[in-house]
Amino acid sequence: MNRIITNSAHYFAAEVKRDILDIKGRHISVDDKLIVFDDRAMYSYEVTAMRHGIMQMKIFHGVKTGKYYKIELMNNKNEKMGIFFGPSEIFTNGYNAEETYDNIINTLWHTVKKRLVNEILEKLKAGGKFKSGNCIVTKDGIHTTVRFFIAKKKLFIPWHKLEREVSYGKLLIYPKNYRLLKCRLNFLHTWNAVVLYSLIEFILKDKKYLEQQ
Repeated sequence: MNRIITNSAHYFAAEVKRDILDIKGRHISVDDKLIVFDDRAMYSYEVTAMRHGIMQMKIFHGVKTGKYYKIELMNNKNEKMGIFFGPSEIFTNGYNAEETYDNIINTLWHTVKKRLVNEILEKLKAGGKFKSGNCIVTKDGIHTTVRFFIAKKKLFIPWHKLEREVSYGKLLIYPKNYRLLKCRLNFLHTWNAVVLYSLIEFILKDKKYLEQQ
């Protein structure tokens, strides 16, 4: 059973299973101070990078076994913690696996991601840089490398010309009217792509924020 224990904006706890053979289930909890999964723990305020996503697992001859949910965190000591559970189809009673995943991500937004975005914004305002995948973010825009047919092309996209979209678990970044020149970041595999997406959304809603002193 995938069972919720309690839930609020800054605290979430539940029992989850990694797979159909996981008899006892595993405890997960997230709050402002600590993130716990099974026998691993990490301080929320030490997390410097995150990535997460949903995988469609398959076995014999392409037969689908269901969705699996993965969240990875890394702290300022480069220590990593993985949270993995599913598939959702085995959770016929109690709390739904996908809803559990959504609740974990929502709580991580309040306890981790919001802090990371604010820290990066202050860093950019001070003239610093932020890197996620092959994207280097500055106060003026995003520097990246894209594949254009068989060649690689270095690209700078200022904020006022930047477009973005999310498609099949990937963040796509490209200049206005030049969608062929896309930078692709996989939320599941690229550290802080999920943070970059939130950062972009904030900056595009308040383009003058980085100009303020």
